[in-house]
Amino acid sequence: MGTCKLCGLPKDVCTCEHLIKIEVKILRVVRDHGNSLTVINGIRADRKELRNIARDFKTACHCGGTVKNRGILLQGLHSEKVKMILVEQHGLSPEQIEII
Repeated sequence: MGTCKLCGLPKDVCTCEHLIKIEVKILRVVRDHGNSLTVINGIRADRKELRNIARDFKTACHCGGTVKNRGILLQGLHSEKVKMILVEQHGLSPEQIEII
Protein backbone atom coordinates (compact mmCIF):
# COMPACT_ATOMS: atom_id res chain seq x y z
CA MET A 1 0.00 0.00 0.00
CA GLY A 2 2.51 2.68 1.11
CA THR A 3 2.23 6.32 2.08
CA CYS A 4 2.08 9.53 0.09
CA LYS A 5 5.47 11.27 -0.19
CA LEU A 6 3.84 14.69 0.04
CA CYS A 7 1.39 14.45 2.94
CA GLY A 8 2.48 11.21 4.65
CA LEU A 9 -1.02 9.73 4.70
CA PRO A 10 -1.77 6.19 3.50
CA LYS A 11 -2.29 6.27 -0.28
CA ASP A 12 -5.89 5.02 0.00
CA VAL A 13 -6.93 8.19 1.92
CA CYS A 14 -4.51 10.68 0.35
CA THR A 15 -6.06 13.40 -1.80
CA CYS A 16 -2.84 14.98 -3.07
CA GLU A 17 -2.96 13.22 -6.43
CA HIS A 18 -6.22 14.74 -7.58
CA LEU A 19 -5.54 18.14 -5.98
CA ILE A 20 -2.15 18.73 -7.52
CA LYS A 21 -1.92 18.35 -11.26
CA ILE A 22 0.94 20.50 -12.43
CA GLU A 23 0.98 21.33 -16.12
CA VAL A 24 4.01 23.30 -17.20
CA LYS A 25 6.17 23.95 -20.18
CA ILE A 26 8.86 25.84 -18.29
CA LEU A 27 8.48 26.49 -14.59
CA ARG A 28 10.47 29.48 -13.36
CA VAL A 29 11.64 29.66 -9.78
CA VAL A 30 12.91 33.18 -9.06
CA ARG A 31 15.08 34.02 -6.06
CA ASP A 32 14.50 37.58 -4.92
CA HIS A 33 17.38 38.27 -2.52
CA GLY A 34 16.22 41.80 -1.73
CA ASN A 35 13.02 40.51 -0.19
CA SER A 36 14.12 36.91 0.56
CA LEU A 37 11.33 35.47 -1.57
CA THR A 38 11.01 32.45 -3.77
CA VAL A 39 8.55 33.05 -6.61
CA ILE A 40 7.19 30.09 -8.59
CA ASN A 41 5.71 31.01 -11.98
CA GLY A 42 4.43 28.85 -14.81
CA ILE A 43 2.03 26.48 -13.06
CA ARG A 44 -1.16 26.21 -15.09
CA ALA A 45 -3.91 25.71 -12.57
CA ASP A 46 -6.95 27.57 -11.33
CA ARG A 47 -6.72 29.76 -8.24
CA LYS A 48 -8.04 27.08 -5.88
CA GLU A 49 -5.50 24.53 -7.12
CA LEU A 50 -2.71 27.12 -6.86
CA ARG A 51 -3.67 27.76 -3.23
CA ASN A 52 -3.52 24.02 -2.52
CA ILE A 53 -0.13 23.73 -4.21
CA ALA A 54 1.12 26.79 -2.29
CA ARG A 55 -0.06 25.23 0.98
CA ASP A 56 1.91 22.07 0.22
CA PHE A 57 5.07 24.06 -0.59
CA LYS A 58 4.67 26.14 2.59
CA THR A 59 4.38 22.95 4.63
CA ALA A 60 7.38 21.31 2.97
CA CYS A 61 9.56 24.44 3.25
CA HIS A 62 8.32 25.43 6.74
CA CYS A 63 7.56 28.98 5.65
CA GLY A 64 4.76 31.40 4.92
CA GLY A 65 3.57 32.37 1.48
CA THR A 66 0.68 33.27 -0.78
CA VAL A 67 -0.67 33.13 -4.31
CA LYS A 68 -0.36 36.38 -6.24
CA ASN A 69 -0.60 37.21 -9.96
CA ARG A 70 -0.87 33.52 -10.98
CA GLY A 71 2.35 32.73 -9.12
CA ILE A 72 3.26 31.27 -5.74
CA LEU A 73 5.33 33.42 -3.37
CA LEU A 74 7.20 31.72 -0.53
CA GLN A 75 8.94 33.60 2.27
CA GLY A 76 12.64 32.78 2.20
CA LEU A 77 14.98 31.31 -0.40
CA HIS A 78 13.74 27.80 -1.17
CA SER A 79 14.44 27.40 -4.89
CA GLU A 80 16.50 24.20 -4.65
CA LYS A 81 13.98 22.56 -2.28
CA VAL A 82 11.09 23.55 -4.56
CA LYS A 83 12.91 22.07 -7.55
CA MET A 84 13.59 18.85 -5.65
CA ILE A 85 9.91 18.54 -4.64
CA LEU A 86 8.73 19.14 -8.20
CA VAL A 87 11.11 16.55 -9.62
CA GLU A 88 10.74 13.85 -6.96
CA GLN A 89 7.09 14.17 -6.02
CA HIS A 90 5.41 15.62 -9.10
CA GLY A 91 7.41 13.93 -11.84
CA LEU A 92 8.68 17.02 -13.62
CA SER A 93 12.00 16.74 -15.37
CA PRO A 94 14.80 19.05 -14.20
CA GLU A 95 14.88 20.57 -17.71
CA GLN A 96 11.35 21.90 -17.18
CA ILE A 97 12.45 23.92 -14.15
CA GLU A 98 14.49 27.06 -14.56
CA ILE A 99 16.00 28.74 -11.49
CA ILE A 100 16.74 32.41 -12.02
